[in-house]
Amino acid sequence: MTAIVGYRGDLQTRLLNLSVRDPITDCWLWLGARIYNRRGFPYGAITVAGKKELAHRVSFKAFRGRVLPKNKKGAHQCNNTLCINPGHLKSQSQKQNMQYAAKCGRLNGQINFTGVTPIIQR
Repeated sequence: MTAIVGYRGDLQTRLLNLSVRDPITDCWLWLGARIYNRRGFPYGAITVAGKKELAHRVSFKAFRGRVLPKNKKGAHQCNNTLCINPGHLKSQSQKQNMQYAAKCGRLNGQINFTGVTPIIQR
């Protein structure tokens, strides 16, 4: 794996400075730039080496030390698209991510936590 200069240490600090920890959910809520998907859900955006990237994918790399493959999603197990806590992100296929989203009610805008184990209990 080729290291990106300054990717780990400096970027970890940047990510932490641009987020705030929710003491109840342990989500690291992104305070920086945002982009919105076609359903209107906000996602954090950060520029790294001149390229705009999704903040949760960058956080996964910066704190876990591995890149999410292009064909995988950084699925938010907390159902909060602005969360960049790497402990709340799971590498999943698009199909797996959509199945989880449907189970939680994210596809119709009504989040339903019934049957979903809260992260703080895992």
